[in-house]
Amino acid sequence: MMPRIGDLEIERELAFAQPKLTKAAAVLATVHDLFDELVQLKYPGRSKDSCILTATAAREFLRRIGFTDATCLPVYAMVRAFRDGKDVWSAGVGDHAAVAKHIAGQQTMPRPDVARHGPSGLGWNGHLVTVVPSANAFIDLTVYQLARPQWWPSLPGMVVASMDPPEHAIELLPGMLRLGALGGTEDDGTEVVAAWLAQPWNNAWKQAPDARKDFTRPVVAALHQRFGKWRD
Repeated sequence: MMPRIGDLEIERELAFAQPKLTKAAAVLATVHDLFDELVQLKYPGRSKDSCILTATAAREFLRRIGFTDATCLPVYAMVRAFRDGKDVWSAGVGDHAAVAKHIAGQQTMPRPDVARHGPSGLGWNGHLVTVVPSANAFIDLTVYQLARPQWWPSLPGMVVASMDPPEHAIELLPGMLRLGALGGTEDDGTEVVAAWLAQPWNNAWKQAPDARKDFTRPVVAALHQRFGKWRD
């Protein structure tokens, strides 16, 4: 089991190796409450549905506290469940069309109007996480989107996990290296695994409405204040 702080789980080995990041993770566990409190969004809890809001807020907060290499990375996240050796369920979040197009070697960048408004008028079609190379970690604060209680009831809503070493990176799909993964076994014996595949070419998120800094500015300031000072 990974240590859990509210809805956020941090990989145990990472928690021991990176105490400053662990403190930052404890603060980031409150990010959705802060969005509800400080930012007027369309509905309460909307930040749980917006990887852009949370990934960019995490990036700016981490940079303020000294993780100057923190950045945002587009990914395709997927979860799978196995029972008695058989694949019984799977789900993914990210640009499914971009996955297929990239495998086929086709153009993956959407038209500018789609980048700004999304196919349904809601935003960018993809999934965004925060990576911290100096801590060998990535942060996904919107794992909620993958929740399927019938298969993986213990799946956390937020994750801080280790990145795969570059020399051991696995190409799970053509052209997409695995950023990191986690897994376990549920009480009923169902084996579950989640994996994040890097999609650096799916970067139209920068033009999406949720990328506006005025949405994240008060949340970043509050996160910074809650973190306080750090002494190595």
